[in-house]
Amino acid sequence: MAKQMLATVELADGTEYTVRILPVDVVAFERHYGVGLAKLEAAGDLLTEHAMFMAWKALARTGQWSGDLESFIEQVASVEDQAEAPVPFHPAP
Repeated sequence: MAKQMLATVELADGTEYTVRILPVDVVAFERHYGVGLAKLEAAGDLLTEHAMFMAWKALARTGQWSGDLESFIEQVASVEDQAEAPVPFHPAP
């Protein structure tokens, strides 16, 4: 089963977004930081910046954010990642 992730972001102006983190966002994260997300999670080495990167990537992908990562980080008041219930994975026949 694949774990689905959501990120809830609150900006300094009070605007709030909730966005689903898709595998494409995780791959972008892993390419950017040069390390697997699962490895960081297992080691307890996830940083706030990591959560912000995936939230930024997902918001940009969905058209809810058009700025770069640094401008996003400067405007975030809080970011929270949460796992949704696992979703069964059924490979194509």
